Amino acid sequence: MLAVENCNPKIINSSFYYQSGIISQEWKLASPPINQADASQLQFTNNISITTEPQLIIFTETYQERRPKQLAIVETVKRFIRALPNMRYRGLGVNPSTFCTVEENNIPVEAPSIVNYLFSSEILSSQPTPHLSGTKITYKLERNSQVQWFYLDIEDVQLRSEKDNQRHSAVSFKGSFPHELFDAPTPESILKVLPEWEIDLQAYDEIVHGSFINSINTSK
Repeated sequence: MLAVENCNPKIINSSFYYQSGIISQEWKLASPPINQADASQLQFTNNISITTEPQLIIFTETYQERRPKQLAIVETVKRFIRALPNMRYRGLGVNPSTFCTVEENNIPVEAPSIVNYLFSSEILSSQPTPHLSGTKITYKLERNSQVQWFYLDIEDVQLRSEKDNQRHSAVSFKGSFPHELFDAPTPESILKVLPEWEIDLQAYDEIVHGSFINSINTSK
C-alpha cells in the first residue's frame, strides 16, 4: 500500500496502468474495472488487484506460501513509482493477512468465539478471559537499531467455502507494518524501504503462526 497525496482515480485508471507499462499486457481482467469519482479498482485473473484512491494506492496479491520468496506486486509497485516520480509519496505499508478455520485447526465447534479460544487459559494465559470476538495488539519490534511498529487485528469472521458454498467459522489475522516517510519523502526513499517487505512477512509469520496458530495445534 502506498500513501500518496492528491491522486486522481479518474486518471490513474485501467488504461493508464496498461499504457504506462506498470502492468503487463498479459494480465487479464477477472471482472470489469470499477471506475468511480473517489476510487477505481482492477481485479486480475492472477490473484492481483489494484485499488486507487485519492490518498492510497493498494496493491493486493493472494499467495499460498507462508513466506513467499517473491511477489509480483513488489515489481508492480516499483514500476508505479518510476512511472509517477512527481507524485507526492507519504509512506509505504505492508499489510499481510491470513485466515484460520475451525476445520483446519481442530478448534472445538462449541467454542463461542475462536478469538476467545485463542486467548483462553489453555492457549495463552493461566487465567480465564472474558468473551472476545476481536482484539487489537501492538508490537514494538527492534530492527537495525530502530523501532518498527506492527499492528495486528484478530477477529472472528465467516468465510464462504467454494466447495459447499456454506459459511464456516474462522479467525482473521490482519497485520500492518507502516513505513512512514516524514523527512522529504521521495520516490527513491520509497524504493529504498520497499525491500523491507520480506522482513515484515517473516515477522508476521513468526508472530501469527508462532504465537497463535501453532499454539492451537500444539494444545491438542
